[in-house]
Amino acid sequence: MAPEVMMKAGHGIACDIFALGVIGYECTLGKRPYVGSSRKEIRDNIIARQAKIHQSELPLGWSEHAIDFINKALMRKPSLRIGTDKPGALKRHAWFNDFDWEKLENKTMKSPFEGLKLDENISHYFKKTENNDDIEEKSKFHTNIQIQKLYMDYSFDIERYLKQKEMIKRMEEEREKEREKERQLKAEENNVIASGITGTTRGNTGITGNTKPLLTTSNSFGRIN
Repeated sequence: MAPEVMMKAGHGIACDIFALGVIGYECTLGKRPYVGSSRKEIRDNIIARQAKIHQSELPLGWSEHAIDFINKALMRKPSLRIGTDKPGALKRHAWFNDFDWEKLENKTMKSPFEGLKLDENISHYFKKTENNDDIEEKSKFHTNIQIQKLYMDYSFDIERYLKQKEMIKRMEEEREKEREKERQLKAEENNVIASGITGTTRGNTGITGNTKPLLTTSNSFGRIN
């Protein structure tokens, strides 16, 4: 619930905009914007803390406009939330550029993603866990390239889809180059170590195999050859 609802300060359409921001936050990061060990702690966090998605948390392929919209919808003060005074501001936000609102309202818009055909027994697609609070661990899925590949087709913007696909390809190529450099460095280190061991052995025994002394000293007791 929105902070003004918690405070019983009266509320209107702004609380629905706040709820939209919460849903957007969860869809983006895979976790709730407000957490706590009890309802009271969650309530206190909603009232006292400003939730926000930072640029460093932006998942691969997500639009910065989406993050801007969500953050503006999550503003604690109702008067600062996007669309509170003018609901049309929601539709005019950059995140919805080229979005056909008329088709949506007429229910003629085709779904950008129709889903995958799964087996009748889909239990193997889900993993049971005793702890459902491992939200932080689940949020790591958003930065996993292999998992993000599965969701590329959800985008209704073909240009964004192609850019995302190209971005993933470049990242994979860069990571492969880094791995190749690491392999080369490791091979060079092994060669240096092997050369050092061989050189030390030759210095001690001589190339011909005749043992040579490692130390030659001269003192009052005579010269040691």
